[in-house]
Amino acid sequence: DVRTEHFFDGLAGIAVFDFSHGEVHLATRLIETETLRRLRDHAQYDSLTFGTPMSWSSLASWPFGMLLDNTPINFYPANGSLYATSDSSYRHRVDLDSLDTLHAHNTDPIGPMGAAHPAVDTDTGEIFNYVGPNQVGFDFRNLHPSAEYLLVREWHEPSGELQREQIGAVWAPLPWIAHSVGLTKHFAIYRILSERPTMSLDVQFLSNFLHFDRNIRSR
Repeated sequence: DVRTEHFFDGLAGIAVFDFSHGEVHLATRLIETETLRRLRDHAQYDSLTFGTPMSWSSLASWPFGMLLDNTPINFYPANGSLYATSDSSYRHRVDLDSLDTLHAHNTDPIGPMGAAHPAVDTDTGEIFNYVGPNQVGFDFRNLHPSAEYLLVREWHEPSGELQREQIGAVWAPLPWIAHSVGLTKHFAIYRILSERPTMSLDVQFLSNFLHFDRNIRSR
């Protein structure tokens, strides 16, 4: 048996409530992630976690990116479906009627990380997100490793396939969290939380916020 030791380490799932005729009906399903399949088929919890020991013995045969495909944090709507996300660039398409997992974007040519809370324009269906790391390096001035993350505008095709356009990029010290994206009429606002205890992205880059014009793609 595997016991999770942090609230964020639970398996991704969806719960739907229906209120009708004075009654409440509840339906729940687990999202068919690779994390779930590995746990079900091999009794191994192969996901990066906040506090639950994972099955490190499987790392030699399991791609690192797949350790991030559990998507228990967030949902956003697009094309009549819901997409489950986490703090990775991966997401799972869920049918609103059957709650079946229809499509998985769980490999990414740029990198496995993304915002835990991307911003969605409900009028256009556009998603503003991070993705990376695109490349890694070392900051010799401040003496710490760093990585480049792309700031992107994304959208889903009717098939569920994910498309994206780059609108910017940022170098950030490691480790750090691409936490969330906000949206106003004219700007996409990217929020970054640095995990380093020293002065880093918090002070140097607009007090944690990067503002990008939504129309002309400039900061």
